[in-house]
Amino acid sequence: MSAWSELRAQARAWHAELNTEAGLVPATTLLAAASKSSGVKIMEVPAGDVLLDNCQASYDPDQKKILVSLGLSAEDRAFHISHEFGHHKLHHPKDACHDHDFDPVSAAEPEPSAVGDSDAYSPKQRREAQANVFGREFLLPRDRLREACLKNRLSAEAIAKHVGVSVALVRQQMADALLLPEESPANANGPAPDLDPSQRAAAEADFGPVQVRAGPGTGKTRTLVARAAWLIDAKSQPAASILALTYSNASAEDLAKRLRQELGAQATEVWCSTFHAFGQEVLRVHGSCIGLPTAPILVDRADALFLLEEEFERLELDHYFNLLEPLRGLKDVLGAISRAKDELCTPDRYFDAANAMPEGEDKAKAREVARIYKVYDEALRAKGCVDFGDLIMRTVELLNGHPDVAAEIRSKYRHVLVDEYQDMNAASGELLKLLADPATGPWVVGDVRQSIYRFRGASPLNMSRFAGAYPGTQTFDLEVNYRSGGQIVSLFDRYGRGMVAANHASEKPLHPHHGPSAGEVLYRVAETREAEAEGIARDIIARTSASASYRSHAILTRTHGVLSTIAAHLERAGVPALYFGDFFERPEVRDLLSLVSLTGERDGVGLLRFAQLPRYATPVPDILEIFRFREEADITMLAALRRLGDAALSDNGRSGLQRLANDLAGVDFMTKPYEVIAGHLFGPAGAVYAAPFAGDEVAAQQRRLAAYQLLSLAFSYRARRARDPKRAFLDHVRRLEVLDEEKELRRLPAGANDIDAVQLMTVHASKGLEYPTVYLPSVSASLFPPNPRGDPCPLPPGLMKADALMTPQAEEESLMFVGLSRAKDRLVISRAKRYGGWSRPGPSKILGPITPVLTPGGEPNPHWSDVGIGAPGHAPQAAAHPLAAGVSVTVLEDYLTCPRRYYYGEALGLSRRLAETPYLRFHDVVRSGLIWLRDGAGEVKSHLDETWEKRGPADHPAAIHYRGTAERMLTHAKSVMTGQPLPTERKMTIEGVVVTARADHVQTDGKTVSIQRMKAGRLAKSGESKKARYGLLQIMVEADEAMPTTFTHVSLLDGAQAPATLSADKRREAHDQAAGAISAIVAGRFDPIPNGRNCPTCPFFFVCPSNGLLA
Repeated sequence: MSAWSELRAQARAWHAELNTEAGLVPATTLLAAASKSSGVKIMEVPAGDVLLDNCQASYDPDQKKILVSLGLSAEDRAFHISHEFGHHKLHHPKDACHDHDFDPVSAAEPEPSAVGDSDAYSPKQRREAQANVFGREFLLPRDRLREACLKNRLSAEAIAKHVGVSVALVRQQMADALLLPEESPANANGPAPDLDPSQRAAAEADFGPVQVRAGPGTGKTRTLVARAAWLIDAKSQPAASILALTYSNASAEDLAKRLRQELGAQATEVWCSTFHAFGQEVLRVHGSCIGLPTAPILVDRADALFLLEEEFERLELDHYFNLLEPLRGLKDVLGAISRAKDELCTPDRYFDAANAMPEGEDKAKAREVARIYKVYDEALRAKGCVDFGDLIMRTVELLNGHPDVAAEIRSKYRHVLVDEYQDMNAASGELLKLLADPATGPWVVGDVRQSIYRFRGASPLNMSRFAGAYPGTQTFDLEVNYRSGGQIVSLFDRYGRGMVAANHASEKPLHPHHGPSAGEVLYRVAETREAEAEGIARDIIARTSASASYRSHAILTRTHGVLSTIAAHLERAGVPALYFGDFFERPEVRDLLSLVSLTGERDGVGLLRFAQLPRYATPVPDILEIFRFREEADITMLAALRRLGDAALSDNGRSGLQRLANDLAGVDFMTKPYEVIAGHLFGPAGAVYAAPFAGDEVAAQQRRLAAYQLLSLAFSYRARRARDPKRAFLDHVRRLEVLDEEKELRRLPAGANDIDAVQLMTVHASKGLEYPTVYLPSVSASLFPPNPRGDPCPLPPGLMKADALMTPQAEEESLMFVGLSRAKDRLVISRAKRYGGWSRPGPSKILGPITPVLTPGGEPNPHWSDVGIGAPGHAPQAAAHPLAAGVSVTVLEDYLTCPRRYYYGEALGLSRRLAETPYLRFHDVVRSGLIWLRDGAGEVKSHLDETWEKRGPADHPAAIHYRGTAERMLTHAKSVMTGQPLPTERKMTIEGVVVTARADHVQTDGKTVSIQRMKAGRLAKSGESKKARYGLLQIMVEADEAMPTTFTHVSLLDGAQAPATLSADKRREAHDQAAGAISAIVAGRFDPIPNGRNCPTCPFFFVCPSNGLLA
């Protein structure tokens, strides 16, 4: 049970004590009972009363009274009072509340990120978050709310009216009660077992620097907690003199929980947090010394990107300017800046390192990053903001520049204890030196072999060089593994001794507490990827049939791609599994996003999917009729739904669409996406009570969790411009996909832990966890480890310390070590001989140190060959608009890229209009410029002066970059368009259909014809993609002009050229490709082809793969 669960349990218990009747009680009645029971008087005072001290409510613990403003509505007063009762129950003493502290819809359990970024709480912030969660739970306990809702199918509006609280509060509490699993009661904690000799020696070491090397399952956190207890009990040190720090929020929560269990009430005096949360508090208290405001604003990654977007004109972008999505290149740059801050590297130092590089493209890129870093740093300082890296870097700056502050903090926290020391970054290492008094510490525990966050800046060098940094270091090794059976311990211990990091770990072998013969290690080989997934599924089924629970099994992989494949197979095999996969591709998430689409986008494409849901069951022909009517009337889809009487609909269609219109009666332009989704789930539609969300099966529980995750995302989103917030939210979702930022949403909420299902996660996410049975599949070349990817924005040489521990190989070894050491009773390592079209005859080399143990007689014959149930296919679809007698080759290319996209746009005739993005406006200017050049060249600059303001993205923050790029492109185009121009549009008949192709430019010198394809970007080093139109154009032009024809790719960005004239065979392939597309269209084959790059920009992203007209 988490700390948040514990405080909710406290709130429920107090509610039950005061409300002995079943069901929900009005807030006024409950709060009056709370006042009487606690002796805390509630005083309502006029708005602005001096007693309120410039806020709406406050709690005075000395006089035991709550003051609340009469300027609040009755509903808001109820929550404010309940919030202050939370302080009365939880916090003594406390700071005064400010208006922004009151949040009736805060998350039920503020989710810690895997490595602590973006959500570092100061103690004040945490107290207010706790009071918010307590206050809402007290007014509407989850258990009572869930029972009442499921029994009576209540709406949020009905509950709000009965209880006397806001609809927004009720919606959030309904989300907690109905979408999250029921919380399991806390396990009774027996007496803590005695420390073993190695743990006791480390916990009770003399004052001074102490390094504890703790292998997997050796009780490192238990030992740290014992150190804190020893300091308090045996050495009479004040609990408030202990500072307990760790790297991730997850480990900080676990550490705080264990301290509470061991120390009781004294635990509240121990400062326990991440390094970044501690840095945030130091900056809050002392930041004015370096020019920061009180409580500087912490910006997350998304905010940082938008901050840079506002500074586009100052960035002087070149290599990192992405025309299609300007922020994509800046995301890579922010990653480099973050890594630089991990090394305490300032913008000036970055410039120096870049300038020291040899001349060339790498140096130019590094200098560009340095310029961006400087602008970014100036913008943060000007706005009084800090980013995640600043929480350490600027704290180090503060303590270095103000020794008096450093001395004050050292005198307050004489004992600094650090958990997960191997995951600290270099900057945290420097901060630790400034915090720790060498006479008393620091005391650190970790395992250099488990350093798996190097990609986020973690530096195992802190562990390996600790003794050098702290003279007189005492080193201890924890010697007993309490997690795994001896067979498993022997395997990962052997692996660890062959790692690059082995020299910095304990030389002593681990002793398995459960005995040397306990545990089981299996190595399995499958014929194919499908057979491997089926083998795992059957193994799980066999074990659960013999009484094991599903949740006692975990599947750990190196990448999300492998997880997605296995998760889909487990679902087909009937094995309940917890894994979100690509979050925005989940059916229930697409359903809800389609709802936002039909209410927020003018074209309302989401109607195609949403109106087919069972509640509305609208026939597709009627949906298409509404699309036709909307376009003809030139109104929004929401307006069209309110004029159903003007459309030609069937009775069933009109009935379903009218029900939908009634459900959306309160939605307008300014309605927020969160309100739309929550209104559908918890309002009159009552979607939460019906399929696909109703039911106790794991799949339904996971769908509810996904809906909760989407609600949380929608609630936290704030539109940045004066526009429809629903449409802005959809753009935000697309951008998350394009920037690959949706991965954070794949993490299941904490409430999922009690669901009986197989756990699927990456090895990175498994850190600190353990399971009875662990599967490590796809341990094959290119899958574990995956093929290396080039760093788009590497740090200049010299900014990071060179060491074998910092290499990719060392990190991959650490990941394998962590994976091997998660199993308690059974470890199954597997691979396949073939993955798709790729043969994998042997295991990954990463297994090297343990290969003799796994395969003592050489690679075995495959154990698994049955592939199980295959993925279902897609049904043929009928076209509302049959293939025309003449089509553009680009339409056929759309089909070849994704048949389902073609189907929605062409065959059903839905709107294909994308939002008018800056890139499309820029592209329009360049394309019109090419036509202008063909008609007769003039001055490029003069031409742009005439057209840019009318057609270009002149109002975009990156306008200066777009304009400069357009001028450069047209100048390059002019330099190559030197021959006699010929018509660019050509035609030919294929399969009875006239196919039209248009070239960017065609010219002749009288002897040959040259076709030029003008690319708005640099040419790919691996070669340009081979599209059907390139081959067809060569066929068409050569036939029309009766002269030899060449084809050339031209980069308009830098003027580079690449000849790409096709042979006769390749031209024939292009012809056959087009012919095959035409035949497939006629046959109704419109199967989707998912693509991470193309899908987010598709107009039909939120409705795919909805069926249209079934053939």
